[in-house]
Order: sequence, then C-alpha cells, then structure tokens
Amino acid sequence: MLTIFTIVLNGSPYIQQKLEAYQKLQIPWHWRIVEGVSEPRNCTRWCKQVPDKWHKDYVSIDGTHEYLKNLHHPKVSVQWRNKPWDGKIEMVRTALAGVDCGVVMEQDADEFWTPEQMTAVYDLLKDRTPGTTAQFHCNYFIGKKVVVSRKGLGSYPYEWYRAWKWGDGIEFTSHEPPLLNHQPIRIPRGVTEEMGLVFDHFGEAAEHARLGGGLFVINPFQLFRKCAKQHIHHRIQGRNLRVFHAQKGRSIAKKSLSNPFRMAG
Repeated sequence: MLTIFTIVLNGSPYIQQKLEAYQKLQIPWHWRIVEGVSEPRNCTRWCKQVPDKWHKDYVSIDGTHEYLKNLHHPKVSVQWRNKPWDGKIEMVRTALAGVDCGVVMEQDADEFWTPEQMTAVYDLLKDRTPGTTAQFHCNYFIGKKVVVSRKGLGSYPYEWYRAWKWGDGIEFTSHEPPLLNHQPIRIPRGVTEEMGLVFDHFGEAAEHARLGGGLFVINPFQLFRKCAKQHIHHRIQGRNLRVFHAQKGRSIAKKSLSNPFRMAG
C-alpha cells in the first residue's frame, strides 16, 4: 500500500487538483488528509502562529474546507476539528494513525508528482528495511514567471525527505525536519534524481495553471528550461529574486516577491 498524507490549511487551488493523479495509480493507495490550524510547536522557525484572519473556527477559508467536506472517495480520508492541532506533528501522527506497513509519502497541497513517479517511489521502497528514507529534489515555482531551481532555495541538507518504508512502531518525532523514532537508511536525492524522481513544488505560482499529471505551468517551465541551457542560477535576496548568469556573472532579471516563503500546505 502507498499511503499519501497531506496536512493543509488554505490549500486552494492546489488541493482540488491532486486526486486526478492518484486515481491513475495502478498500485494500492490511500490519501489521508488532515486540515486545520496548528500551534507553532515542534517545528522550524518558519512555523508561525496563524492569524485569525486566515481561518474560521480553525479550518480553511479559501474553499479548501468545503472541497474536503464534499470529497467522498473510498480511498480518501479527511479529518479536521474545531480547535488547533498541537503542532504539525500531531497532524502528521493523526494522518498516519493505524498505518504499520507499506510505503508512506508526504505531499503538501502544492507538491505534485506524476503517477509514474509515485509508482517508482513505491517500487524503490516497498522491499526495503523499515525506516528507509528517500530524499528528493524539486522544481520550486514561486511565481507565474519565476522558478527557483532545485539547487537553489530549499536545498538544505534536511529538505525534501518525502518517502519512507513504514513498519510497526515507526512514527515521526518531528515534522520539520521530518525525523523518525528509528535510525533511517537514507537514499540521497542524487540517486532519486537519476531515476527522474524530481517533483514540482508550486509556491505562489499559477492561479490558472493545470497542475499534476506531468503538466507544468507554461511560463515557469519555459524559464527553467532556458535557464538550464544557459547555466543560469537563482538567488533569493530579501524579498527580491535575482536571476544570475553563472558564466557572465551579472544579474539579468529581477522579480519582486510579495511573500516568497508563503506555502499552501
């Protein structure tokens, strides 16, 4: 079984587009969603107290909650409550309650994998020792015309662990970074990248994009391909993103971001 879990608050327009890819899977799967506000405990410095204007009765206000309330599917389970969760770690443990085997994947609302990629992740881990952890690269879209390559923002050593071989007694002790109560065997992202297992992470990109199923936001993807050919790197400087040409050593573009670190999941 491939168990996919998502913890979310205000995940539109992404959350509504994820099920299509899951329904194309030819392996056993289950999607577990936990929605709501979490207290800023047991997580990184990016984890802040959620302002009251961003929720109503501790659930989403952007259409996410209504979508989840009406999401009736035999392979999908949804949980929420009218009080805060005790940190994101409680949300994760709630999502995985009763899971004691198989492969587990974490997917935020704005993270997209193709069915073929998810199947490859499952095949990679299904026969491994319980606790084995796989790390990945992602293409990080933060605007309709801006992409941070997977070797830029978010490539810290602890980032993008997204899949685990699960087993009896295994659980998370931390969500950010995702750590287990079990000494893991790690599959590094260099290995998974060679397998084509690089997912797409949409931060502030593409209100009008078709996501999932291998489809990309047109403008950021074109920019990414152009940058890859011209050896262009991306750097975040405060609230501005500058695109640098590595060979010429000068700035060739600049994008002002209202909030480059806002995440949808």
